[in-house]
Formats: sequence, C-alpha cells, structure tokens
Amino acid sequence: MKLKQVTSRDHLSAKRYTIGAIAGAVPPKFLTAISALLDFHYLTQMPWFDDNTLASVEAALRTFHANKSTIIAAGARQGSNGPLKHWEIPKLELLQNVVASI
Repeated sequence: MKLKQVTSRDHLSAKRYTIGAIAGAVPPKFLTAISALLDFHYLTQMPWFDDNTLASVEAALRTFHANKSTIIAAGARQGSNGPLKHWEIPKLELLQNVVASI
C-alpha cells in the first residue's frame, strides 16, 4: 500500500497504534526495536532535558540498534525494488548526534 499526501497528524496517529498492531505478529526483538525507536522519538520531544532523560534517549537508541537486525531478517525493511539488507538511512545516522546536540 502506498500513501499519498500523508500529513504529520496522520504519522502521529499511525505511531500511536504501531505497537498494538504488530504485537504478536512479529518476533519479540522486532517489537523491541520498533518500541525503542518510538521511545527515542517521544523522549526527544521533551521540553527540557537533564542527565537522566539524556541517558534514556541514548538507551532507547542503543536498544534500537541492538535489535534492528531482526527487522531486516523478517524482510520488513522494504525499498521500491523489494527488501533491503542494510540500514543506510541518512536520517537514522543523524540520530547518533541528537544527545550531543542537546
């Protein structure tokens, strides 16, 4: 399914239901990776940060990276020509700099 003209509100709605929609249909580490990425996203929207919240942001990103191979193994990383076998995503690489930037 391809989505056209998806608003940020649509993306927000999809995030709310992602974990519930895939729970039980994917391996536990797959679910852990997606959950950690969503945790990272929500944590970085906090209005203020201290050492504990920054540590939580870093931990969420580490958890994602530790479990992301399960997503590729399940064939869920799709490109326009089929499954992708890599995580070469510029925006994903930029996440490594978020805590240092804060």
